[in-house]
Amino acid sequence: MKQLMQMLTRSRNYTDTNIGEIAQTTIELAEEIDDLKADKPMAISFSIPTTGWQNDGTTNYPYYYDLAVSDVTAADHATVTIALEGIGTAAACGLCAMNETIAGAIRLRAASVPAAAIPAEYWLETGRSES
Repeated sequence: MKQLMQMLTRSRNYTDTNIGEIAQTTIELAEEIDDLKADKPMAISFSIPTTGWQNDGTTNYPYYYDLAVSDVTAADHATVTIALEGIGTAAACGLCAMNETIAGAIRLRAASVPAAAIPAEYWLETGRSES
C-alpha cells in the first residue's frame, strides 16, 4: 500500500507541474494572438451628398463620388451600407452596390446623381501591402 501511495503522489506532482506549465504557455499564446490580431473594423456614419459628383462616361454607372477618407489605400476594402431611410433614394439614382478604394477615398458610383442625401455607413478592412 505504501508503494501505491508513493506512486500516486508522484503522479499527482508530475501532473500538477505539467498542467501548470501548459496553462501558462496557453495564456502566453493567447496574449500573443490578441496582440497580433487585426483591429476590428468600426462603422463610420456618413451621408452621400447630392453635390461633388463627377461624370467619367463609364457605361451603366457614369457618375462617381469620392468620399474622402485620409488613411484609405487602393489595397483596402470598404463595405458601404445604406441606411433604411435612404434605400429609396439610392435605388432611384441607381447607386451601384459595389465601390472601390483609391488613395485617400472610397469611390461610389451611380447611374445618376442622387436627388437627396443618402445616409450610410462604411467599414474599412486594411489590405495587404505588396512589399
